[in-house]
Amino acid sequence: MNQTAESVRMSGVSECAATELEGYVDLGMGRQARKLARQILSKKRILPEEFYETIRSIGIFSDYGKWKTEIESAYQRQSRRFQKRCRAAMLSFYFSLGDRDKASYYLSTERSPDPADAFFTMSVLLELGRVEEAKVLALKMGRLLNRAQEPFARALLIEGIARYFARLGKWDTAAEVWSWAPLGQAFRADALVGLVHLQLVRALNETYNGLHAVEEMRQNPDVSSEITIPGNEEDLMGDLEKELLKLKHQLEKLLPGDRRTQLGVESTQLGK
Repeated sequence: MNQTAESVRMSGVSECAATELEGYVDLGMGRQARKLARQILSKKRILPEEFYETIRSIGIFSDYGKWKTEIESAYQRQSRRFQKRCRAAMLSFYFSLGDRDKASYYLSTERSPDPADAFFTMSVLLELGRVEEAKVLALKMGRLLNRAQEPFARALLIEGIARYFARLGKWDTAAEVWSWAPLGQAFRADALVGLVHLQLVRALNETYNGLHAVEEMRQNPDVSSEITIPGNEEDLMGDLEKELLKLKHQLEKLLPGDRRTQLGVESTQLGK
């Protein structure tokens, strides 16, 4: 009887801690949020709700790198059940840190994901080039999207699915999916930028195709086109190549290497 009462009391305290932290985050009270987050991470037993809210608050008000030891220690001393429920939080944590190896450890495409879990899992799979697993997840995300009502959940799923199609070079499909992004949501900005980048990557792809065509014409010259001056075609091709290279370099500055990979560009490095 006493044990049951104690369990209820502790549960109430934990729920209050998670709710209190969420309130600090919503009100922009960074100092109070960081203080409470540190208290939660120092506890022997943590509720999953508390852990998720702590990870979120640290991402908003601080630097994950400064909290890395505390977060890892808090996670490791919890039960296996807790760790299973909080895999997505750790995936988000390591993904935000840029630690691909650690993030990949927390990947799982077997279970049915929630929108946030699915988004971070998709992001990591694409970063690691695990496209086949990303395909399976994209199908699950599509089913989730059909049922999702909450705008932020839909925004997460839309962004993840669009990134998948962009990575495959299926730009028309990616553009259509990005166009579904809910207005007023955080990922709407990502969708709008993504749509612009798709236009840039189409143009960049045309410069690659043009340079390939120039190379083929050099290897198989059309002598009949040299109407007046010998070497006329080579001069024309040289001018064309210079113009294409100029456009190529300008577009590549707008789309750095990592971004080109995310958009499914396979550069032959022609002209470099």
